[in-house]
Amino acid sequence: MSTRALTRVRQVWDLLTKRTSPEDEVWALSVLQGPEVTLYRGMQRYDRYHCTSVARRFAELEPPAWALKGALLHDCGKPWGYGLFWRVFVVLFPDPDIPSAPRARLPWRWAQQLYRWHGLYGAERARAAGLNEDACTIIRDHHARGAVQGDAPWLAEFQRIDDD
Repeated sequence: MSTRALTRVRQVWDLLTKRTSPEDEVWALSVLQGPEVTLYRGMQRYDRYHCTSVARRFAELEPPAWALKGALLHDCGKPWGYGLFWRVFVVLFPDPDIPSAPRARLPWRWAQQLYRWHGLYGAERARAAGLNEDACTIIRDHHARGAVQGDAPWLAEFQRIDDD
């Protein structure tokens, strides 16, 4: 089995079994405030687990508070209902050319759109919750490869940790 396939199998296993520890939940909620907490609590269990574990590793670099908030909320564009079936489906049948709008109504197109554009949708939600533009850029571009000059500070560092 290839390394990529093993990674995907591990991701499915993690999706089914991982939960944020009470200590990590308290830590995450100590970083976030007001509407940011609502965004965090609105994420599915696995997405909170993933975001919190990535943000904990990112925190070791001592980023500013806004960057840490972006890390904790980087998958907030994935709504409830985007469960195991759709996550597996979009990995097997991605559509890199699907537009970000209008929002798709057919379930498989909706799932492909979320997979491709959850960073953009999350950044829109984070902006509405009051996060600064650099934090929103981390959320929006966390899957964009090859951070270039002009990107949010800390984006490249965050991407390296998120990719591990």
